[in-house]
Amino acid sequence: MRRPPPFSRAIDYPATAGTWLLALGVTIAFWAKADLSPLLPDARLAHGQLWRLLTSALPHREPFHLAFNLYWLWILGTVVEDRLGAARTFALFAFLAAGAQAAEYALLDGGVGLSGVGYGLFGMLWVVGRRDPERLGEAVDRTTATLFLAWFFLCVVATVTGAWEVANIAHAAGALLGALVGWVMTVPWQAARALPALALGLLIAAATVGRPHLNRSSRRGEEQSALGYAALREARDADAVWWLRDATTMNPRDASAWFNLAVSCARTKDFVVAAAAYTRAAELQPDNGKYRAARDEMRAYLEALRQSAPAGEGG
Repeated sequence: MRRPPPFSRAIDYPATAGTWLLALGVTIAFWAKADLSPLLPDARLAHGQLWRLLTSALPHREPFHLAFNLYWLWILGTVVEDRLGAARTFALFAFLAAGAQAAEYALLDGGVGLSGVGYGLFGMLWVVGRRDPERLGEAVDRTTATLFLAWFFLCVVATVTGAWEVANIAHAAGALLGALVGWVMTVPWQAARALPALALGLLIAAATVGRPHLNRSSRRGEEQSALGYAALREARDADAVWWLRDATTMNPRDASAWFNLAVSCARTKDFVVAAAAYTRAAELQPDNGKYRAARDEMRAYLEALRQSAPAGEGG
């Protein structure tokens, strides 16, 4: 494995050193309990706040997490920056961070840290090293590959056993995206250059519009339900409908989400959907008198509308 340059040469590696220092600073603020919620992945990704896929790669939860990621960012990032230059290296970091974070958030709860970038650099350098050893092959030797693979499987075991919660999907997605970039760099087909952008677009779609249907978190729907309830209290009824539709899609057994969806639909005059949502809430909690009364009241209201409609109306 190539020996990394001393950090005293940081000025020669603005993309790597800049990302390194930014992650360190944001992590220190994170540990100091600063409010970094606008940087973290949450359901507002689907409302256009896509920067969260990039900024969530900067904070780290534990000192070891930070040290591991910064160590490998410097070792592997400087290799790439030597060959690709600062601008393309920074673009690569952003691509790997966004793709890895999107994959993790699409399927689970999302995470923080540069692990996806580190695994992405590993995957890219490993592929290039085997397909075109003259370019970047010296960065990943057998020992480095063994370490990355062993760490990946150790993290999976730690997560499954509950010893340590790790963003394993981000690790895997980063490695695959990096491998894709490495493959594209070593093939002559011009059309292949579009594949990384296509892959990133699909992952972002999965983390936004696709997440209600793809997510498998044990806490799925909770965030959307809370955001929907907050919007309902603030009379942002259209926003409430948006969030609560997602909440009930992600967790169809959340009676309170169905009830709040019914309220928001009634406020936006979508009475048929409101009646169905009230009915579902009452079915899930048949002992809840409030839910039953709201269901019956909406049914009676719809019947009154039907009775008062002129003959022939409504098709």
